[in-house]
Amino acid sequence: MKKSLIILGLILLLTSNVLAAVSSDFKECVQRGYETRATAQESICIFPDGSNCTIDNFNQGICGEEFMVENYCVEQGVLIWDRDKCCNGLKPHLSSFIFGHPSCQPFSVRFVENLKYNPLCWFGIIIFLVLVSYIIYRIKKKRSRRKVRKFFKYVFVY
Repeated sequence: MKKSLIILGLILLLTSNVLAAVSSDFKECVQRGYETRATAQESICIFPDGSNCTIDNFNQGICGEEFMVENYCVEQGVLIWDRDKCCNGLKPHLSSFIFGHPSCQPFSVRFVENLKYNPLCWFGIIIFLVLVSYIIYRIKKKRSRRKVRKFFKYVFVY
């Protein structure tokens, strides 16, 4: 019974996914880099000058028109809906085992994120470390044999 619970727990842990989806109502506010705040009644978009507007009114153009710029790019780490809006050098990235909206990330972050969840990569790293350790062991063993031979050579010659 205990083994089956452990196995079930491991299966659930290994197959679990994270949902990181955000309502598309927040798209215009979030992609432009504005802060959002949700209350029990409504969601608010807060602009750089401190003014605010409800998300629905902002999306409909009722308020905050001066902040509804067409030419913008999404900064690193910000959620993105339109994949062509990332700033220079950034591309949309969503980590493995996560469903939802990607965020704009540089190559280095995308590379490391992909390595973290790639078992073949980790297997290769382990094999490499084992080989390096074995080579170092063999070199040290050879050097110690030479010292022993030199010692006995001098002892028996005299």
